[in-house]
Amino acid sequence: MVLRGEGPGFAIIGGDEQRLVESTAAWLRRHPATERRNHEEARAIWIMDRLLPLDDPTPFEEFRARRAFEVGIYAWGRRAPELMVQEVDRDACLAPILAAWIDTRPTDEDLLSWYEVCRKRGWDEGLTETASIEEYCARSPDRSQLMSFLDTAPEDGVQAALTYLVGSVAAGEPPEMWAPSLQGPEIQDPDYWRRAGQWSLGLKDHLISTLRDLGEHDLAEVCSGLEKRDATAVLQNVAIEFFIKQHDARHVDRLLQVAGSDTPYNGYSAIRRLAEVLPQDRVDAWSVLLADGSYGTFPMCRFVEWLNPESRDVLIPWFTSVDCQPGPDLNEWAVSAMRGWVSKAPRVEVEWWAERPNLPLWQQLLCDRVLHAPPALSPPPVLHFGQDVEADFRLIDPLSFRGE
Repeated sequence: MVLRGEGPGFAIIGGDEQRLVESTAAWLRRHPATERRNHEEARAIWIMDRLLPLDDPTPFEEFRARRAFEVGIYAWGRRAPELMVQEVDRDACLAPILAAWIDTRPTDEDLLSWYEVCRKRGWDEGLTETASIEEYCARSPDRSQLMSFLDTAPEDGVQAALTYLVGSVAAGEPPEMWAPSLQGPEIQDPDYWRRAGQWSLGLKDHLISTLRDLGEHDLAEVCSGLEKRDATAVLQNVAIEFFIKQHDARHVDRLLQVAGSDTPYNGYSAIRRLAEVLPQDRVDAWSVLLADGSYGTFPMCRFVEWLNPESRDVLIPWFTSVDCQPGPDLNEWAVSAMRGWVSKAPRVEVEWWAERPNLPLWQQLLCDRVLHAPPALSPPPVLHFGQDVEADFRLIDPLSFRGE
C-alpha cells in the first residue's frame, strides 16, 4: 500500500521500522527489476535508505548500476563513497553521485577542495551546480579561497559563487548606499518592469560602483573582468541578484512589481527575497503571486515557508477547493498547501482532519504519513519546487505522490 499509494499503509505497519524494512526488502526480492514500476522501486529504495544505518552498503549494492533509479546510487554511494566514484558508470546521472559525495565529506571542507575533486573526477557538472557551490561557499570562511575559485571556475560556477558573495555584501549594505539613479520615479513606475529590456539597464554599473563605494574592490574587479571578457550574461544575472538583495521590508511593493514583470529569472529572485523580508502581517501581499501561474508552485512553496503557524488556516482553501488523486495530473498547489498546513498544525488537528468523511485519497496518504510513519520518513514541511529538486538531489521525496 505504501509503495503503490493504494491507502494509508503506515497506520497498518504501526511505526515498526524493522518490519517496514524487512517487508520492503522482501518486495524488492519478490519482484524482478523488469516487473517493478519505476516509482514503486524508487520509493522502496528511498525508504530503506532512510531507515538503515549508514555503515553498511550491502543492502544497496544491487542498485548501484541501475541508472534508471538514481536513488539507488545515492543510497549506496553515501555508504561507500570511494567505491561509488570508482565503480559507477561514467554515463550515470551525476546528480545522486554529487549529492552522495557531499553528504559524506567533512562539514568544514572548503570550496577549493570541492573544485579539485570535481576536476580530478571529471565532474564538470559539480562546478556549475548552484546548490553544491552555494553549500561549499557557506562552508568556506576564508574569503581568499572563494576569490581563487572565481579565478578558475567555469562561468556557471563563477555566477553561483559570485552571487553568494555579492549577496552577502548587499544584505549588510546600509540604506544610504542605494544609488540615487535606482531610487528615481522611473523605478517606482510599475510599467518600468514590464518594458522589454528595461529591467537590466544600469544594474551592472550599479553593482560595480556600489562594490567600490563599499570598499569591495576585489569583487568589483572580478565583475569588471567579466564584462571585459564578454561574460555579460553572468554579470547581468549577478547584478540582478545584487539589486534584489538590497530590498528589505521597506520595498515590498517594488519586489511585487519585479515579480509581476515579464522577467522570469528576476521574478523568482524577487519572490525568494519577499519570503525573507516580508512582515508577517502582510499575508495580503501573497494574493497576487498565488493567483499567477507563471512561476508554477514556486510562490506557494515560498509562502508556506514564510507563513507563521498561527496563520496556518489560510492554507486550507488551497487544498479543499480541488479533488486531486495521485498521478501525473496531481495538483501540486493543493499538495504544497496541505503539506504546509500539516507541518504547522498540532497533531490533534491533523488527527481530526484525517477522520473527516470522504477525504480524498491523496489527503489520506499525507495524513497517514504524518501521523504514523517513522520520523525518518516524515514529509518535509515544503513540497519542494521542481527546479529546486533538480538542483539538489537530496530534496527528492518519492513518497510525495506528486506524479514524479
